[in-house]
Amino acid sequence: MGAETQYDIEATDLICDKCGKSFDVNGSIFEYPEGVCNCVDLEVTKR
Repeated sequence: MGAETQYDIEATDLICDKCGKSFDVNGSIFEYPEGVCNCVDLEVTKR
């Protein structure tokens, strides 16, 4: 059915539009088969 696709995310110094607090998002999103999200592994941390 094809290969698994992995998207890595590293976003730092993000700011919430509602409360103004800073945060980071790190992790990965996996698709298998292509176009179908089968796993999300994200970590959100306060700054």
